[in-house]
Amino acid sequence: MPAPAYKKIHDAYQQGNVSLAKKLIKKSLRDNPAPDEKLKLAIIGFGNGQFEMAMPLFKQAVTENPSLASEVGGFIEYPSLQDHFDIRVNILELALSAQPSNHELEIALALTYELNEDFETAEKYYLSALEQASNKARALQGLTNIYYNLNRFHDAVACGLLAIEADPNNAGAYYNTALSQLGLMRYQLAVDYLKQTLAIKPDHYGANVNLAHLMLKLGFFTAGWLHNEWRWSKPDNLVKLELPIPEWKGENLNGKTLLLWADQGFGDQVMYAGLFQRLIDQGCLLSVVGDARLKNLMSNSLPLQGFYSYNTSGQNIEIPAVFDYQLSQGSLPRYLIHGFDDFGAGEAYLKADPSLVDVYRKKLREAYPNKTLVAIGWRGGVRHTRKSARTIGLDLWQPLFKRDDIAIINLQYDSDQDERDFIQANGGFTPAFDLKNDMDDLAAFLGAIDLFISADNSTVHLAGALGVDVVNIVPFAAEWRWFLEADKTYWYQSMRLIRQQQPGEWRDCLASAVKLLA
Repeated sequence: MPAPAYKKIHDAYQQGNVSLAKKLIKKSLRDNPAPDEKLKLAIIGFGNGQFEMAMPLFKQAVTENPSLASEVGGFIEYPSLQDHFDIRVNILELALSAQPSNHELEIALALTYELNEDFETAEKYYLSALEQASNKARALQGLTNIYYNLNRFHDAVACGLLAIEADPNNAGAYYNTALSQLGLMRYQLAVDYLKQTLAIKPDHYGANVNLAHLMLKLGFFTAGWLHNEWRWSKPDNLVKLELPIPEWKGENLNGKTLLLWADQGFGDQVMYAGLFQRLIDQGCLLSVVGDARLKNLMSNSLPLQGFYSYNTSGQNIEIPAVFDYQLSQGSLPRYLIHGFDDFGAGEAYLKADPSLVDVYRKKLREAYPNKTLVAIGWRGGVRHTRKSARTIGLDLWQPLFKRDDIAIINLQYDSDQDERDFIQANGGFTPAFDLKNDMDDLAAFLGAIDLFISADNSTVHLAGALGVDVVNIVPFAAEWRWFLEADKTYWYQSMRLIRQQQPGEWRDCLASAVKLLA
């Protein structure tokens, strides 16, 4: 098929004329084109999201000429395929059936399952590739990631060391091993592997940021905050505002206007808000850019000059005022926290609407007289913030569900219907408001309960900032912000930490939480 024919089909798709594109494809198929031409047509279809047309053509192409299965790597990462896990799997499985000994395809399939957080299936494909693949380092690196996400840190370390042995100049192998050592709280070994990562690749984003977090966790604040500026080397993970305003670098703020803009997620915004009053006490005229869900709560709790909101995707805002200085919130501690004594008492700094608190308290007391009102959350984070290590299976909460003197309330912001049904079947309930977006209601509801027990997530930050009694159950290797103290946190006076004693083992943590209710 001549090149102009492909261009006509591509242009029709680009112009949104799908019917014309289909007619041109149908016309081109009348002459029963060669397998490579069918593949080209399939690739055009995949690139334009026309999967129903593309998949049969792809299947025909690789069935008629199995060698074409190797071409998958050229299009499997198309943006049009990124959010279509089933399609990606089908493409790779068809390719692998055409070339069963192609271990690059096995690794690509394993990575697809890994990104979809199906770690068990990903492990199967990585192990299969490892048995035969000439490039064993890639399969070993994949297994290191899998075992890290499954909290099997000893296995992750073993695979990481084998990956280093197989490819001693691979920065990723050292980095993955460092993460696994961090998971086991072997901090000196983690530092050693992070340094080896940086010796090979000095600009490695993950190694630099994790080294910063480790410094902070161990209390080396001056170096840690400075090194934490490495986060800007991968700004797609953050919200970054380019403002024509001088950056604040610690100058006297008395009578000066400062705009603090949130660069990270909801929990971080709440946590760093605990530092705002210090600036205001210096005479700073403070304004904030942040998540729209926090606008009312922060504006009603702190003497801000203004709160300019963006939505949860980071899209914002027009900032009408002129400011003397601006700074990202994540950089603020660099100028305020130089040691643990700089945290202060951790007293509450956010205030729920007292009338709404009273409404919820009255309703709850009427519904559950003489019962302790205990809200729970069992999951936190996303994949790249260790969701797998911050998830406590609902079945493990039975010691709380069995208590007749407790009313269980679901405050897990992303709970699905099955989880809500499970809570209800065990005598609990889920509030009617939107737990993810209605922060004014959530804050008031937290103010009406007796205790919040949760895995490490954004709601524990909100509870702590409100001065609500909260038990935060953190993983064995907790996030840097929880430092190393056994059961206290420097951010929130009302929060108690329960630390996991072994990776993946939560039963003892929940037993300790139950004892607090004795």
